[in-house]
Amino acid sequence: MEKQSEFIVFYDSDCPLCTRFHTYLSAIDKTDTVDWKSIYDEDLFEKYPMLKGEPLEEQMHSVEDGTYVYAGYFTVKKLCYTIPALKPLKAVFLLPGVEALGRKLYHTVSTNRYQWFHFLCDSSTCQREGH
Repeated sequence: MEKQSEFIVFYDSDCPLCTRFHTYLSAIDKTDTVDWKSIYDEDLFEKYPMLKGEPLEEQMHSVEDGTYVYAGYFTVKKLCYTIPALKPLKAVFLLPGVEALGRKLYHTVSTNRYQWFHFLCDSSTCQREGH
């Protein structure tokens, strides 16, 4: 089955919460709709120059069809619109106030993820200085 569009999500592979999020969503993405890339890939900016200057360690980013960049809450929303198993959640995003709440919640979790989820660290995660 050919993908309708290319959707790539860039995540912090040294963050245990981010890694578990990636693992879980990859498992339920039975149609392999999303391509996942670590923000620490050596050739990241060479392959995806549109990400230069983006705060990649602060929030997940995604690129659709090589041009459009989503970040943070909007990447999560796009994942729910893209992965077939999550499409029933689309209606939630239409509710009043969800965007403001979602953005605030995403920012809070993203800012505190190493502090709150440090117990998930193992030998292959949390390797960056200060984590």
